[in-house]
Amino acid sequence: MADKSKRRRGSVLFMVLVVVALLTLGTATYLELMQNERQAVRHHGRGLQAGRLAESGVEYARALMSLTPSELLQSGGLASNPTSMQAIVVDDEGDEFDRGRFSIISPAQVDGVYSGYRFGLENESAKLNVNTLLAEGAEEQAQTRLMALPGMTVEIADAILDWLDADASPRTNGGEADAYAQAMPPYEPRNGPIADLDELLLVRGVTPELLYGIDQNRNLLIDAAESPRGMLLEIDNADGLLNRGWSAYLTTTSVEAMQPAAAAASGASTSAGATTLDLNGQNLQTLYNSLKGTIGDDKAKFLIVYRQYGPLQNQQQQGGAGVAGRAGGANAAGAANAGNANAGGGAGGQQGIQQIQDIQAIQDTGGLNNQQGGTPNGSGQQPGGAGGQGQNQNQTPIEIEAAGIMLKYEQQGQTQINSPLDLVGARVQIPAADSNPPQNVDSPWGADVNSYRELLKLYDAAAPPAGVRRVAGRVNLNAASRVVLGSIPGLPAAAVGKIVSRREVEPDLNGTDQRHPVWLLIEGIVTIDEMRQLERYVTSGGDAFSGQAVGFFDAGPAAARQEFVVDRSGTTPHVRLQRDLSPLGRGYSTLSLGVESSDAP
Repeated sequence: MADKSKRRRGSVLFMVLVVVALLTLGTATYLELMQNERQAVRHHGRGLQAGRLAESGVEYARALMSLTPSELLQSGGLASNPTSMQAIVVDDEGDEFDRGRFSIISPAQVDGVYSGYRFGLENESAKLNVNTLLAEGAEEQAQTRLMALPGMTVEIADAILDWLDADASPRTNGGEADAYAQAMPPYEPRNGPIADLDELLLVRGVTPELLYGIDQNRNLLIDAAESPRGMLLEIDNADGLLNRGWSAYLTTTSVEAMQPAAAAASGASTSAGATTLDLNGQNLQTLYNSLKGTIGDDKAKFLIVYRQYGPLQNQQQQGGAGVAGRAGGANAAGAANAGNANAGGGAGGQQGIQQIQDIQAIQDTGGLNNQQGGTPNGSGQQPGGAGGQGQNQNQTPIEIEAAGIMLKYEQQGQTQINSPLDLVGARVQIPAADSNPPQNVDSPWGADVNSYRELLKLYDAAAPPAGVRRVAGRVNLNAASRVVLGSIPGLPAAAVGKIVSRREVEPDLNGTDQRHPVWLLIEGIVTIDEMRQLERYVTSGGDAFSGQAVGFFDAGPAAARQEFVVDRSGTTPHVRLQRDLSPLGRGYSTLSLGVESSDAP
């Protein structure tokens, strides 16, 4: 009995030990689970904190762009500014695991070719805006511009243009609705502007590899695990131009406020109503008084008579129409003299034929007629008695200097100045008046470096066209890559290298010649005729900037990335696009972001 009792007591003890062991194991498992849960919560929390740090970087960039260009240049600029955009402390804790920062990163260029990254923002006007390819007057160049992209084919270029254009007629190599009807599920082309480059992935022939290149995690670097895939295997990318695909060269967000450089330098925005001069305003006396202190008396006078009478070539062309009108009037009225022909003819103000610089030309004196309410093209009725003045038009014109012009403001402005370049090398003939013969005056802006530099004053002062507050799609000569420069219609291939080697990335709007694209003329990179063709496509400005804001801690793996575009073309800068890139991975080590740490990935 005693032995059985001992055995029972031993069994109970064993059971107690088993229960204690199980409880201990359960407790340990529970503690491990709680520890893992705590780590997961902490990791998630730090990820959220890193996201807020990245968002702080976006807001910081927006605040920076509220500064005037002069203030920005003094603080280091936007393009490459490690002092203002690298490892900026947001939460300055003593523990490096809790010290939060952000860095702002954008693509860097070496000799006009993208390579690596920098701490700064990228001007979206450095890219080709796909939404402006089919702008009025630019349609014929659209395919050629797309073909400048590496790896582009005629078929894909036409497909992109068919996706963008408003009609339903496919181009030779493109495709409209029928081309997408067999997709699963079927869909139709946009036939209008797109909001984001990702939409191009819906276009026939466009693949993720072509659009975004080898850089799968979009950290602007080619990491060890990244290599050509898909269609990139069939394309020679030895020059690295497709490392980031077409996204490196295309945009949908480039825009700039239409304002003079002087107003921009002072921080005024178009919507804020900066003081400017309307070169095509109707009050010519006010325009002259405003201009003479800015560009000089002789240039101001020439601009006024140019507005009144137009260039001599146009006057001669209008004169031809006047002869026909007089002939018709003479036949209809049976008149035998030119004065009666003027009175009865349909073309007012064309009163004589004369010799000009060894060329037989018809002289337009429509200005006299227009004072009486005629139209700028001389189609108004000539008042009776004006034919008597026609005798003065037969006199040989005399040559005068611009400084010797005697302005008469009765004649309204009938010629529009589309660009200050219109005034370069122009000649105006002031019609005869009273007993004085016609007067020829040459533009004080000639085809020389000094004249081109003087034009900058007019560009600085000129107001934008009425009703135009913003313009999209012009390419920034000072920031564009060689690929994008090569897509600009009319820009000679030989000019690309010269632009890259001589340009200032962020020109000073208060002093440098490069504050306007006309610096290409001043530097002798293009001719005046080439500049006139280029002008509608180029700029030295831009008001939309993009970058990546990376939020991180001095130690630990937590990090977040936000891709963004900030637009300052309105009254205040606003975030136009913001996308979370965190699912693509951290992208950058803590050291590469500007912080050395004993425990950093």
